[in-house]
Amino acid sequence: MEHWRVVARGVSLALLAALIVWVYARLGQTYTRVLQLPLRLQLPPGMALAVAIPPRLVVHVQGTGWQLLGLHLWGPLPEVLLTVPEGSSSVGIGRQQLLRSLALPSTVVPLHLAPDTLTLQLEPAQVRMLPVVAAVRLSIPEGFVLTQLLVEPERIAVQGAARVLDSLTSVSTVDTSLVIRRLETDVVLPVQVGLGVPVHLHPERVRIRVYVQPEAEVVVEDVPIELVPRVGDQRHELVPHSVRVWVRGPLSRVVTLSRGDVRVFIPYAELLRDSTGLVVPQVRVPSGIEVFRIDPAFVFHWRRL
Repeated sequence: MEHWRVVARGVSLALLAALIVWVYARLGQTYTRVLQLPLRLQLPPGMALAVAIPPRLVVHVQGTGWQLLGLHLWGPLPEVLLTVPEGSSSVGIGRQQLLRSLALPSTVVPLHLAPDTLTLQLEPAQVRMLPVVAAVRLSIPEGFVLTQLLVEPERIAVQGAARVLDSLTSVSTVDTSLVIRRLETDVVLPVQVGLGVPVHLHPERVRIRVYVQPEAEVVVEDVPIELVPRVGDQRHELVPHSVRVWVRGPLSRVVTLSRGDVRVFIPYAELLRDSTGLVVPQVRVPSGIEVFRIDPAFVFHWRRL
């Protein structure tokens, strides 16, 4: 048995050594890779881009396997930082300037750039306050309802060229799915505009507060029926004169709901159009409250002679 263990250990070491030699040989060969490097501009004070530029520079590079592996092992890929000179509303950046801005190891050779030239259109920067839209999809447990969704702050400062700001009516949070497990949920989300829109946002993150409550149902008794307008109410008889209304909504709201918060009415014009003697009353309740039943569902009416 000991003999077979020695043989197995020897075979394993031999295979490991062969693998190391193979990997070393492969990494010593020359390869071509495509890198997507973030493109960032350092603009003159008080200026903004009037036309968007690509957010990334696509660079085809060549190097040994060791050199290319080092790009990914020693941290994130370097960004391309371009400093734009003052005093011009139109700036052209050629291939040579882009190459000088690449923070790549000297042993890695850039072969191709896309784009290989840039034309920057600059305008004086303006600042506008735009509302923030919460792009969140909520998963609320059964038996609970949403009572409030707050965005803090509701508006943020957006800096950019006038023609760019004119195309914006709002900004939004990144699209996010939230699973609600507490009565109060608090998250911080990044804010964004359309892809490639050349603006600066302040702040870049907002706080989203989501409040839910248990759902409850109540019955509001003896709610009087009104005619709207009341001009013809002396010539019409309604039976019954009041109804019961079933509503559902957040617990803290429905438990305080009173008869005065519920309005049941019939438009006078509907009585004039009806020839059956039966009409369906309409119900108006505070926002966030749902009416799911009314008893009776129909009201008899006739006109006095």
